[in-house]
Amino acid sequence: MKKHEKVAYYFGISIALLIAIGLLYYLTGRTSPTGLRWWATLATLALPLAVGAAWLLATQSAREHLAGFDRGLTGAERSITAVGRGLSATASMARTAARPAPRPPALAGADDDLLPRLDRMHILDALSSGDVINV
Repeated sequence: MKKHEKVAYYFGISIALLIAIGLLYYLTGRTSPTGLRWWATLATLALPLAVGAAWLLATQSAREHLAGFDRGLTGAERSITAVGRGLSATASMARTAARPAPRPPALAGADDDLLPRLDRMHILDALSSGDVINV
């Protein structure tokens, strides 16, 4: 609230209280002693009801306040869980990347003649040998 809004708020509350007190003073000053006894009786009977109503409103407000905390903590917990899962996945990928690549298994038929071996290959230059290749 801004400062001028607070001033207007408290000014309005003070005017309403002054009107209520003035009205109560006027009504109690104009009544007879019997009427004043009825006023006292009604005020006495209304006091426990007012206290009970205030207690119910206060407990409802406290429940709503705690429910707001629960709602906020649940959201924060979900956020932290999501961040934790992301960090866990990142750490898992980092561990996987840091691990050396597995070596391929040794081939059973290393003396396989179907595939050429690099140490036995000879590269020939067709132009230097003088052979003509007709395409």
